[in-house]
Amino acid sequence: MHPAAQYRLIGMQLVSDGKLSIITKKLKAVNGCALSTALQVIEEEGILSPETTLEALGFVVEWRGLDPDHATIRKRSSVLR
Repeated sequence: MHPAAQYRLIGMQLVSDGKLSIITKKLKAVNGCALSTALQVIEEEGILSPETTLEALGFVVEWRGLDPDHATIRKRSSVLR
């Protein structure tokens, strides 16, 4: 028997934990990449809210000015309190 798939609501779309795991692995492989590349990776997996997905998976956007072509992503650091 297979365990029931777990889902998270990302924007207005239910996304399986399995799909989120795949996206996380792909994003970690390109950590520090351009924001546009990260959004494309997420969209290729059929996700409708790529920006929301980045945040939900613990990634942050590092802006360098107002031009989105110069923005990059990185995994949010965990801070113990």
